Amino acid sequence: MENPIKRFFGTNKNEVEVIDAIAQKSNTSVEQVKSILNASQQIIEMNNKEILQKQEDTTNMLIRHERMMNDLKASQNQINNRQKITNQHLKELRKLIDDKARKALGNQEQLDLDGLMFGNLTTSELFREQQVKAQNTKEYNKQLRKYKNKIWRIVKDHLNDVYNTPLQIKVEFFNDYMFDDIYNRISSLNVHEIRR
Repeated sequence: MENPIKRFFGTNKNEVEVIDAIAQKSNTSVEQVKSILNASQQIIEMNNKEILQKQEDTTNMLIRHERMMNDLKASQNQINNRQKITNQHLKELRKLIDDKARKALGNQEQLDLDGLMFGNLTTSELFREQQVKAQNTKEYNKQLRKYKNKIWRIVKDHLNDVYNTPLQIKVEFFNDYMFDDIYNRISSLNVHEIRR
């Protein structure tokens, strides 16, 4: 065991002088001073070992706590991944798809320009008339359904690529965590992609 005085002075001469000075000042023998210094050194070493042990225990506890939090987060993600898409999200997606399909179909109905050329109708009246006429036809509704189905097919292909979902999956069985990805994919579609 290292002598505690050597830590401060390093040489035996200084060590002896300090021990002698302490012994003279306290009216005790040199052996008693040495034994007291050795005992204090042992107490300091024991305290250091205790502190190191407590630090190690605290570190282990923090590591266990971090693992537990990661496990909780992973299990929460698994639970969220299994939840079906909400009705509100489905309603948003259907509205977006309807808008995209109408936009893709909108340019296909050609206006009859005779009324415009002879000044019988204004452009807004003619457009409104043609739009009402076109929307009331079965052909328009058939084309609209066709485009909506194409959009859903594009979405299902995208989900198959990203999440490996089956292509025959029903819309109601989409998981809620897919909503943002589906919404972004539909929003990014252009008329050319839908008509293809």
